[in-house]
Amino acid sequence: MNTLSDAITEFVHQTDKKPVLLIDEVDASSQFSPFLNFLGMLRTKYLARFRPQHATFHSIALAGVHGLAQLADYLDIHGVSQGFLVIFDDRKKKSWRTEAIQHYLATASLTVLPPPPHFSP
Repeated sequence: MNTLSDAITEFVHQTDKKPVLLIDEVDASSQFSPFLNFLGMLRTKYLARFRPQHATFHSIALAGVHGLAQLADYLDIHGVSQGFLVIFDDRKKKSWRTEAIQHYLATASLTVLPPPPHFSP
């Protein structure tokens, strides 16, 4: 995994952009040990990102998480206290109601932050 970590650091040092990594199908890979090791390596790099030898992605987006309960389990497994679940609403008449996912919140012991004021679905 060090070789991959070094390759990421080299890539970040060679670009003048702020690279973002998007990983899809996270939910389908959550029991795959090499994938979990990869996520652990990314987390380690991110926590040490201000040291030149650990330069890493500006941001990482995990897609494919099916619900809040899975997100809560993932955070618990990896000892992380914060996470985000982005919910896309592709209906023509969009609306945001926390009440719509209240049952998940109770199950997962999570709180929801409303969309920012400038957000217009």
